[in-house]
Amino acid sequence: MGGLEYVGEKYNEKKIVIPPGKFTVVEVNGKCVMVSEGMNSWFTIRINGGVRQRVFKIRLINTKGNLTIINESKTMSLSINIRCEASA
Repeated sequence: MGGLEYVGEKYNEKKIVIPPGKFTVVEVNGKCVMVSEGMNSWFTIRINGGVRQRVFKIRLINTKGNLTIINESKTMSLSINIRCEASA
């Protein structure tokens, strides 16, 4: 997938599974890409406590702070692959 190349050649990768109706907070710094995997392609994010943003499948961001990933589904778990550029 072309979006995964957004962060460059040196990156840190994390796979997260979020249960139905739950959320997780991830610390980000710089360019990041989030890709949903599996049957549940929709998720919601909040960057630094800001406005909720609905995402389908992939989202590119370039920010510093807290990224909240919310699984709005009541029945399916959400599997997210987060790739962020490695700090020098």
